Amino acid sequence: MFKSKSKLIIVVMLIFGITAFMSCEKRETNTELPPNDISYYTLYDSVGYWHNVAVSNVYKSVARSGEINYKSIHNQIIDALYAIDSSTFNLIAMQANIILMDNKYNSDLNIVIDDSVLILNSQSYISMFNDLSNENEISNQLEDSLISITNLVNNGVPMDVFLNEVHSLQTISWSATDQLFVNILIQTVDASYQFWIIEGNYSGRACDTCIIWADAAGALYGMIVPGGITSIIVGAVFSTIAAIQQ
Repeated sequence: MFKSKSKLIIVVMLIFGITAFMSCEKRETNTELPPNDISYYTLYDSVGYWHNVAVSNVYKSVARSGEINYKSIHNQIIDALYAIDSSTFNLIAMQANIILMDNKYNSDLNIVIDDSVLILNSQSYISMFNDLSNENEISNQLEDSLISITNLVNNGVPMDVFLNEVHSLQTISWSATDQLFVNILIQTVDASYQFWIIEGNYSGRACDTCIIWADAAGALYGMIVPGGITSIIVGAVFSTIAAIQQ
């Protein structure tokens, strides 16, 4: 795990440097990289909150346009977060992290069509969980639990059963690393449920659990970049796309 994480940090830092060099500075504030690179971001306790902020700022405009271009949605979310709190959300760092995620979508997962459309379905999520396990980000036990919930969602499990299955993960004794992923999962599912179901932002009837699980899968896969920022962005992107496609 540590070797993999070290390589990831080196890749992120190289991307930071390239992005900083190539970017034209269109904004006057907070375009410098924060101190201590990715360790600057410790948003794990507020991933769910910021997810809802991100989705609420882009969902309606994306739904109106009908254009489900994941890169465009990424950029809209980045701009929205930067505009809301530029001291927390560093522009160059967010862009660099998303470049890394684009590479993951294309190379490790192969879930991109025509360089703009993400394939989001149960097999995509299983591939993401496999990749997290292969990268030693999560244990085989947690991977199996996530795949089990994915299959339940794919089979149309009722919302109450789905929520119980997710929250039942709290009763298991996990390693510290797995526990962080479980915390992010539950936090994201609860926030997504609040936004889409309780607040009534999802008007469809096809598969409400599918939207929430897309959100959770994105948030978990975004954890492959440490710190929480990419978890927020990717979860919000997946959730937005899933809500429009359902």
